Amino acid sequence: MIKRPENLKVILLMCLFSLWFCSADAAPYFIGTPVKLESLLVSPEKQKKAQTRQWLVVPKTLEHEIRLEFLPGFKKGIAPICCVAIRNTPQGNLVEWSGKGSQTHLVGERGFLIHQGYPAPGDVFPILKEGESSRFKMERQAGGRMFTEFYTVSASNVECEQAMENGWIKIELPKDVKELLKISVKNSDGRVVGMQIWGGCMDWWLFEETAYRKSWRVE
Repeated sequence: MIKRPENLKVILLMCLFSLWFCSADAAPYFIGTPVKLESLLVSPEKQKKAQTRQWLVVPKTLEHEIRLEFLPGFKKGIAPICCVAIRNTPQGNLVEWSGKGSQTHLVGERGFLIHQGYPAPGDVFPILKEGESSRFKMERQAGGRMFTEFYTVSASNVECEQAMENGWIKIELPKDVKELLKISVKNSDGRVVGMQIWGGCMDWWLFEETAYRKSWRVE
């Protein structure tokens, strides 16, 4: 008689996530090892001097979710400044954001979440195909009140040469990668509030930008 593995639920959960990621021809945000990021924090009104921050994104696979912990600096063992959880539900992939000492709690539907003003780049954008566009809902809880926000996500191709010229790339790309995918996010007023650059079947973005920060993958 074959013994049933004790961690069968974990295995089944991993399979569900794998099916979801493969449908997008990639494994977005499902990193097997920590990722190093560098952010340049800027003020939209340019009232403050830009600051550079470093982040170590550490993945943790739990029984019902994948958690991404953002640690300040590149050393492990430090308490995370915020955490993003991607949870599989019958209604789709639910994304939750929580921050250390923050009274704000974000919940996004169908694999979408944005927190453009926070120092750590913990946004989660769905990876659409070139030319596709879709509308997403996110709930923001702050100060005991709940706010519902709507965003439109679209995808377009961008040449590697253009990305390099724009300063979006800080790591070496595979030689066979000629085009990258640009994921843009607009708010309900039609203003672009977020952007990510993805390459091939990479599990993490190469570059991300909001009005408050620019971030690069550096390793």
